[in-house]
Amino acid sequence: MLESILKELKGRTLEIHKGFYPKETLQKLGEYGFYTTMENHYSLHNSIQTIMEVSKICGNTGFCLWCQKILIWYLKHSSHIDRSLYYRAIKGEILGGTGLSNPIKSFAKIESIKLKAKRVEGGFILNGVLPYVSNIDWGHYFGIIASIDSTNPQDFVMGLVVCDENRGIKLKEKLNFCALEGSSTKSVVLKDYFLDETMILSNPASALLPKIMPGFVLLQAGIGLGLVHCALEMIESQQETKGNINSYLPFDTLKKEYKKLLNLSQFLSHTPYGSHKIPANITQLDKDFFACVLNLKADIANLAIESAKTCMLTYGTKGYLEGSKAQKLLLESYFVAMVTPSTKHIAKLLHTLY
Repeated sequence: MLESILKELKGRTLEIHKGFYPKETLQKLGEYGFYTTMENHYSLHNSIQTIMEVSKICGNTGFCLWCQKILIWYLKHSSHIDRSLYYRAIKGEILGGTGLSNPIKSFAKIESIKLKAKRVEGGFILNGVLPYVSNIDWGHYFGIIASIDSTNPQDFVMGLVVCDENRGIKLKEKLNFCALEGSSTKSVVLKDYFLDETMILSNPASALLPKIMPGFVLLQAGIGLGLVHCALEMIESQQETKGNINSYLPFDTLKKEYKKLLNLSQFLSHTPYGSHKIPANITQLDKDFFACVLNLKADIANLAIESAKTCMLTYGTKGYLEGSKAQKLLLESYFVAMVTPSTKHIAKLLHTLY
């Protein structure tokens, strides 16, 4: 069934690049069971593979799929929230985004946290603005972390917000990117939004973050590796054209690096989320493992850019034309390096870890 979904997706890539949101594709992936891998075992390998297969065709859709997978990842590891939401998400009945770009950056002191929470009976009142949340629309869900109005500056709550027009939420859609236009990325304004205690993923947020952060970063490998695979296929198809001039480009070097990072991602995806459940008493990340995951993300992002650049050079002027596949690939590859945690964010984290 995946082959059929990808064939249909392939015919819409230009439309998606111009701003069409592939909602139906995301729903079909859930309908046909491509989210249930997160239900059956703790290995992330199959999820990375699915994201990779989609990203080979369209990086925009691969990114949206990553957002959906991460929403499911939050729900899977929360012991507080209504389990029916989790089962609806893995069926593709509800879609949503991650919403944690800002708080993750704030914890690294890159920017200030945007959402504030005030305790009230039965939950919290949320106020603030998130400038970019992807894969959301009315009826969708996304995760948030807000600082709690208290004497403790490290007091944070993590919850799930629903995009309901009848509540204190506004979605602003006038965002124009050079790519990922079909990712349904919006700025979100919360004004006295009531976060019911039934929608709290974790309080404090610090109890859940160590369980979700390795997977949050590791699943991004699927996007980058899919784009690299696409670039290598395109480069290979042109190796004997233009008097073999393309043979002077570093195709073999890129292939070797791709195989190395693909194997590493497969290894890490089984550790620590392989055959053993995550211990309930986890309180901090395994520093060495998380450092490997961060390095992997940075290496894949850099390889995606290098591969897309080589692909552009391979195609020459044809690749530089507006709307060309090489152009779309290059822009999407730069996004892999920018999506949280970005490569510069990772450099800061690794400096802090060691």
